Amino acid sequence: MGCRRFIRFRVQPWIVGALAFYCALLATVVVSRRSWETQLVSFVLICGSVYLAPHLNSLLAANWQLLGFSQNYFDSRGVFISAMYSAPLLFIAFLQMVSSESSHKWSAESSCGDHLDLIGIGSPGLCSCTRFFPPPAC
Repeated sequence: MGCRRFIRFRVQPWIVGALAFYCALLATVVVSRRSWETQLVSFVLICGSVYLAPHLNSLLAANWQLLGFSQNYFDSRGVFISAMYSAPLLFIAFLQMVSSESSHKWSAESSCGDHLDLIGIGSPGLCSCTRFFPPPAC
């Protein structure tokens, strides 16, 4: 019964809509984690949305009654928009960065120098990516 006591979902259906949006966005990011084009587009859109949050806050503060909010949540400091809008988006963007960084690290380590071994000059020192990813010790 925890959050039902404090959040009235019937009076404020936008909370359910926001949660559904964040779940759908997170599912899209997870499903498309191997497609760098989709990841790039979603990351840029997320960062752009977070960047525009102060402008959205001032717009919503002026028009909160027209949008069906039961009270004006949008203060001058932007605490509400940061907690309910920007924080989940930044969390998803952080997960994207961690996911892409770990996949690039392992793919760079596994393919580093493989192309040089095929032509007979395979030396770990010749591969330019060993500066960033040292070869594993034998």
